[in-house]
Amino acid sequence: MPIVMPLLKKSAAATAVAASAVIGLTALPAHADTGSQIVQIAQANLGKGPCDTNSAGGASYGSSCTGNGGSPEFWCADFVKWVWGQDGVNVSGLTPAAGSFGQYNGGLSSTPHVGDAVVFNYKGGGVADHVAIVSQVNADGTIVTIGGDEGGVSGNWAATAHVHGDGPYSGAIGYSSYMGMNISGYVSPIGGNSGGTVTTPAPDPVTTAHVFMVGSGNTLFNQDGNYAKGTWSALQSVPGGAAGVTKVAAASTGKITRLYAIGSDNSIYTNDGNYATGTWGTWQKIPGTTGARELTAVAIGNTVHLFYINSSNTISNVDGDYTRGTWSSVKQVPGGAAGVQKIAVTAQGNAVHLYLTGSGNTLYNINADYNAGTWSSLMALPGGASGVQNLTVATVGSIDHLYYTGAGNTLFNQDGDYAKGTWTGVMTVPGGASGVGFLSAAAIGSTVHLYFTGSDNTLYNIDADYNAGKWSSVYHIPGGAAGLGAITTSTN
Repeated sequence: MPIVMPLLKKSAAATAVAASAVIGLTALPAHADTGSQIVQIAQANLGKGPCDTNSAGGASYGSSCTGNGGSPEFWCADFVKWVWGQDGVNVSGLTPAAGSFGQYNGGLSSTPHVGDAVVFNYKGGGVADHVAIVSQVNADGTIVTIGGDEGGVSGNWAATAHVHGDGPYSGAIGYSSYMGMNISGYVSPIGGNSGGTVTTPAPDPVTTAHVFMVGSGNTLFNQDGNYAKGTWSALQSVPGGAAGVTKVAAASTGKITRLYAIGSDNSIYTNDGNYATGTWGTWQKIPGTTGARELTAVAIGNTVHLFYINSSNTISNVDGDYTRGTWSSVKQVPGGAAGVQKIAVTAQGNAVHLYLTGSGNTLYNINADYNAGTWSSLMALPGGASGVQNLTVATVGSIDHLYYTGAGNTLFNQDGDYAKGTWTGVMTVPGGASGVGFLSAAAIGSTVHLYFTGSDNTLYNIDADYNAGKWSSVYHIPGGAAGLGAITTSTN
């Protein structure tokens, strides 16, 4: 099978970037700027591949489909040139090489504008690694971009890549940890029909929870709850033929769910579900992940931080950089946590909050600050929770809402407010749920959707509306899922 995250492909023509569509929900309004039509054209092609029918009704983007001896070429520059051309921009001198944009219109500048091209890893002489379109410029100095030839599959990159949105991320010249490359500069289009001012449309709101569950035969199933429509999909098998699955975790980067599963060999495997295109990839083993017992995952930007309990009952970590297309080596989480039984993770900004049960099934916490590159010390959570069996966490604003099962398999909750530095006491989740098994939680807006398996091994849900300060009643999710084991949830 191909490596799960393809290595970054480089050529003088262009470099494909392993990136997924992530347009942040907290982006600030765009500056007044030109380029509205360019952005609209680019957005109309999100999710399209090199040989797809483009938004103008034609085939491909210039030579994107045939430029490599009749097959797709690395086509990020083809896409930007095509979009500009559709707006009437003078594209003379631009070629399928990303670096040709570095020689256009007097060369690169340090100031981005909506509709500009942003060039990455420019080496001079018309050679660069990637180019994309600036679709939004924010007051805090961040940008949002749309690029072609991103998110391909190793060994067949150009043909499997698509048009993706990225950001917000810092628009400063220099190394971008989000994109995994240097931002070399920006270049504005010459001419074109765009004019006036533009406020980039807000990204699609998060409305759907994707619940994944281990079912009979240790295979994986999925149901989707659309909270905008108030509907649930039918129960379906996750494509790819995964079998022997014991535990599962998920994280979302834009419209892509990154699904992780522990197999019968106690290694961790991954598969990607692209909800923009309605497609799944193939299951692939993550290098170095052996002896896994439990796992949890969270995304920050285009990087997924995956944590798992290893055979020594300590916590290991491996990071998947979906921009650069690489996995880090397996690392031991510092702090001295031992005898670990369960783990759950969430993130606030660039900080990861990892929760765990230790010997005696009590609750602990350790946090990673990815801005500073440091870990906190291990801390016992206040409140005296004991006998914890399973746990999950979801974040609304600055508050981590931690849920767990205790004595009698009932549901309990504690909230940690990281803005105030305080924790609540232990509270019983209302609704009378008992016989609770596995847990998973996901926040959509200010509501946390808590999913759990009951004593009959079917799927239930209860929701906490933190704006209104109330809980729903327990709801039996339709669809006939039965014989369930571990569950996990992603949203987009």
